[in-house]
Amino acid sequence: MKHYIWLLPGGKEALRLQQVINDLARGFSQSVFPAHLTLWSGFCNPKSVQEWIKASCTRLPIEAQIQQATFGETYFQCIYLPITPNTELSTLQQLACTNFAGSYNFSPHLSVLYGDHSLARKRDVSNNLNLPFSRIHFNQCALVQGSARIEDWQILYRFPLPVEL
Repeated sequence: MKHYIWLLPGGKEALRLQQVINDLARGFSQSVFPAHLTLWSGFCNPKSVQEWIKASCTRLPIEAQIQQATFGETYFQCIYLPITPNTELSTLQQLACTNFAGSYNFSPHLSVLYGDHSLARKRDVSNNLNLPFSRIHFNQCALVQGSARIEDWQILYRFPLPVEL
């Protein structure tokens, strides 16, 4: 079974982001999913990932700059918010790839809608999606067990990230 390492946003920005995801999912008859940034995905021993998260995710608070919404060609990047890469994200992602088998094409983003929709609809939604914030703080790192159905995804483990230095 495939597993994922996610960063989970916190604070009022996370609540607003989750509301956007919920509203878009409802409006497009798609599945709701938790707001997250995927650091890594692959096949692994969940216990070893849990220990890695506990050891590696205690160093720095992670905050990121959100860019204007855009759209992609894949189901899981239908409409998303690109994240400006930064040292903390890149370092954590490289550590994950070094410690666990598999390669993950890291393109930091926060998806807000999954699905296969027309180019025109994706362009319209992404052009009109304006969030009242441009930065987001991640307050948890999580190990997630994937599934073919989004509704069956399961967060197996959550670890709090530092709030401040």
